[in-house]
Amino acid sequence: MFKEYYNHINPTRYYSYSWYGRLSEEDKLVVARAKKIQRFLSQPFFVAEVFTGSPGKLVDLDSTIKVLMQTEREYDIT
Repeated sequence: MFKEYYNHINPTRYYSYSWYGRLSEEDKLVVARAKKIQRFLSQPFFVAEVFTGSPGKLVDLDSTIKVLMQTEREYDIT
């Protein structure tokens, strides 16, 4: 699932082009999911605490996988 998001579509690239609006609805959904996953996986890290001032957060693997699987269906905006 995640390989599809990152190998098929680079979400940052698609948002920056004016032809993003011409993507199919399915491709727009894939881009939106990829952006959500990208944001989720870039949440506070302990190593960045000295630079950001925000404390790091520890999330167990099971919770991470559960949220990522929900991203595929439950968090889509229709």
